[in-house]
Amino acid sequence: MSIGTIRLNIGCGAYAMRAPGWVNVDAVAESAADVVLRVPPLPWESATVSEIYAGHFLEHLERAEAADFLDECWRVLRPGGRLGLVVPDMREILRRYIQDEPAPMEWPQGQHRDLRDLDELCEAIIFSTLQPSRHQWAYDADTLARTLQRAGFQILGEFDRYHDPRIGVGAWYQLGIDASKP
Repeated sequence: MSIGTIRLNIGCGAYAMRAPGWVNVDAVAESAADVVLRVPPLPWESATVSEIYAGHFLEHLERAEAADFLDECWRVLRPGGRLGLVVPDMREILRRYIQDEPAPMEWPQGQHRDLRDLDELCEAIIFSTLQPSRHQWAYDADTLARTLQRAGFQILGEFDRYHDPRIGVGAWYQLGIDASKP
């Protein structure tokens, strides 16, 4: 990391990145944010950010607002800059539901759920009524990659949903994709 590198953790919630160069952003003042603001837009100048991570953020935006957010990410990222997104993996979640396979989820912490139960699935994922900001869209690997490509990003690949250091809690029900600005 070079001096002056800016990395943004958008929608950080309780999961702040504390490594040097990271700026934690959230719209909720009670979060772990360094900067409290609602995005989009992003208030950074064009081509000044080296990396953006948004964990469990994009699904809280309407589809058009998500496109606006990705346009803003494109604008502020330097050429070669990276964008990492994590969203609920709707294909895997629904696969387990339909196949009646174990689908455990602990969220919020200490609250254990079984996403094979449709009430639990709706409350936690589909409508996300557990949070003040409900889910507005759903993604799987194909639709998330397509959304990133439409915004001009090059897909680098999926990242480890269990062990990637940017993820607050590793879990089967999430999907992460890294992309870059050519």
